[in-house]
Amino acid sequence: MRRGLLTRSKILDNLDKETWSKTSDIVGNVSVTSSTVLYHLRNMEREEVVERSPNGEGWRFAPIQQAELTEYITKKPRKK
Repeated sequence: MRRGLLTRSKILDNLDKETWSKTSDIVGNVSVTSSTVLYHLRNMEREEVVERSPNGEGWRFAPIQQAELTEYITKKPRKK
């Protein structure tokens, strides 16, 4: 398994969808530097996997962005 994927998985194990987790708490549970944790958190924020608290409370899972199924299904005319 790629090391970056393993690190991201460990970071995600420390997050919740309702409770904010501080970067320092995440670093304490993941065996990498704080700059590495921040690197991955910022990348996952751009990917809309996590979100950062606007008032500095920490990080949590971003709301799930679901699309309507009809966005992916196109109606095709029936063949006779």
